[in-house]
Amino acid sequence: MPVKVLFCDVDGSLVPEESEPWDWNLFARLAETIRRLSRNGGLRIGLCTGRPQPYVEALMKTLGITLPAVCENGAVLYDLFSNRADFGPGVTAARVRALGKLKAMLLERLPQEFPDIIYQAGKEAQLSLYCAQPERLDAVAPLIRAFAETEPDLDILLAKTNYYLNIDLRGVSKGSGLRAILQRLGIPRQSAAFLGDSSGDLTARDAVGVFTCPSNAADGLKAVADYVSPYPVTAGALDIIEWIQNR
Repeated sequence: MPVKVLFCDVDGSLVPEESEPWDWNLFARLAETIRRLSRNGGLRIGLCTGRPQPYVEALMKTLGITLPAVCENGAVLYDLFSNRADFGPGVTAARVRALGKLKAMLLERLPQEFPDIIYQAGKEAQLSLYCAQPERLDAVAPLIRAFAETEPDLDILLAKTNYYLNIDLRGVSKGSGLRAILQRLGIPRQSAAFLGDSSGDLTARDAVGVFTCPSNAADGLKAVADYVSPYPVTAGALDIIEWIQNR
């Protein structure tokens, strides 16, 4: 069955995760490729990321992406045309309130106890912490888990990327969000593909028929991928788009 849509992680997959300017020439090639595919009625590209809705909206407009997006690792689903953002499957008001209590605790204690760990602003139903020395993120995990044990509605999972510690509601993932989007679009699993690079992307493996990753991806992803590009990040994304079109 031909692939109709390719949903992509952002950091480490479409663009570098490092906090530095992107390679404009490569990014411009990616934007033109996505816009050309959209104009010609070809493979459609979507976003499935841990980034918050405002960031995702700006990136969609820049790249010319119109498919609904998965934000905050499945916690928020966003539609550009209606400008509507809804909570994803498994996100309830009680769970969001409990997550808000965790957020308040982190905002109070991080500056005092972990000044090198930065709370990432802008999220509604998922939290992320950044550190330029990612091994330091392990030090804050016990504090988070201990707090979660005091809140009945705060059942969470911790997942690290290269520079971030993501705090996800258990059962809410890129996979659950992606399934909801595909169902909304009426696209079967076998007609969908995914591009990711880190362990948090593994939840999308069973939501799609074709799973891909760039050369910089974690070994766990490469082991289950249908195609591993020989190129990293943006160059890898361009190669994967071409590979899917030529299958």
